[in-house]
Amino acid sequence: MSVTREGKLAIRELWKARTAAVAALMEGWDPSDIEHLADGLAAFAEAIKKGA
Repeated sequence: MSVTREGKLAIRELWKARTAAVAALMEGWDPSDIEHLADGLAAFAEAIKKGA
């Protein structure tokens, strides 16, 4: 199974929209708060890997 060209374009557009939405939600955040969030998400992802 493979993704069609149209599917790849749709995924790309969805990714762009998601990125823009997240950026808008975090607009005005202090950079240290963003760093704390990133650290927490990395730890969360690592815990998922270990539990899988």
